[in-house]
Amino acid sequence: MRQLKRSGLLLVGLVLFLSCTALAATIKAPVLTYQGSGGSYTLSLDKGADKLYGLQLELEVSGELANDKVQFTSNLANTYVAPCRVEAAGGKTTVTIYMAPEGQNYIGSAGNTLQLGTLNLGSTEAVLPSTGKLTLLDRDAKVAYDSSVNIGRGSSGGGSSSNGTQHGITTGTYQGGSVSLSTNQAKAGERVTLTVRPDDGYQLATLRVLDKDGKEITVEEQNGSYVFTMPQGEVRVEATFQAVEQPPASGTPFEDVPGDFWAKDAIAWAYERGYVNGTGLTTFTPNGNITREQMWMILARLSGQSPVDMAAAREWAMSNGVSDGSDPTMDMPRQQMVTILYRYTQLRGYEISGSVALDGFVDGGSVADYAQEGMAWAVGNGIVGGMTADTLAPSGTATRAQFATILQRFYTGIVKE
Repeated sequence: MRQLKRSGLLLVGLVLFLSCTALAATIKAPVLTYQGSGGSYTLSLDKGADKLYGLQLELEVSGELANDKVQFTSNLANTYVAPCRVEAAGGKTTVTIYMAPEGQNYIGSAGNTLQLGTLNLGSTEAVLPSTGKLTLLDRDAKVAYDSSVNIGRGSSGGGSSSNGTQHGITTGTYQGGSVSLSTNQAKAGERVTLTVRPDDGYQLATLRVLDKDGKEITVEEQNGSYVFTMPQGEVRVEATFQAVEQPPASGTPFEDVPGDFWAKDAIAWAYERGYVNGTGLTTFTPNGNITREQMWMILARLSGQSPVDMAAAREWAMSNGVSDGSDPTMDMPRQQMVTILYRYTQLRGYEISGSVALDGFVDGGSVADYAQEGMAWAVGNGIVGGMTADTLAPSGTATRAQFATILQRFYTGIVKE
């Protein structure tokens, strides 16, 4: 049993529970349509197959939605749908809908067109995008379609508009990035916007829009997006992305610590001495936050110990009075971090002079009582500085790269004076 991948952006994910991952491209390109407005939409899928075991649909929606307002109501019998999961970050919202067949049933076994159900985003300003990422499983529970899909407004039964016929616009799946559309169908003369999103480490190389005869249509760049005028007939969008030349290596095995990374020397120093390990064989995750248990492990190693696991590191920290051992996986606040370093300094018998007053920082008074001595000592000895010229951000967290730098300063200035 496993769960299909979820999008890192906003998505409506219909996530399946399955045991087979073999690829079997047996379903033709599907079509997804919707009806509705004001944040409430009924979704329909022309799936291109008689029997469908399940699906996952990823949609990027702007804005932050309320967790208790987003709902998905299935129109399909014999399906399991869990409550929506909503995650908001960076002006985007991730809505995850779990949908899987009950028992050995199929989802929508009759006909090609499925009325999936109604998605209510709980906001009148929420609008569905023009493209999404769709994964379908066939009757053998194998991945039968895994690619981008255009999303259009379904017909309301009134026929073609008197203002002209709508023509389709298609995009593809591109290595190194994606292209989304402001609409997947438009009338001749209408302006269509393309939004290009290169993957990390890639940049756009070429972008072309071709009409039904293969003739290239003029594309204009406007404020980071690309715009073209719809001709008579369907068009397709072609794009290529190329890898961005990477800076030289940092002297570590970590691919996410390039040679020009600001903390590369401190990371290399901590790694070479065995104090800090990577999060994988080739990853350090420099911008991930340091946790309490990671700090216990690092200080135990610094003292010459070699805990076999995080539980042993926790026991070391508690038995030596460095920490109370609570909340091991919690991201380490800066004021807790300097307090633990201060206790470790006392434990090892190192010099603890050099403290300074914190009233030079506008948030110096917000340092917790238990952390006042440790923060004054850490600032006075240059182990930590302000997050800005006049702020300490005592409740803010520290990244793994920042902690490697702090650890090197601590070792150089306190442990090996």
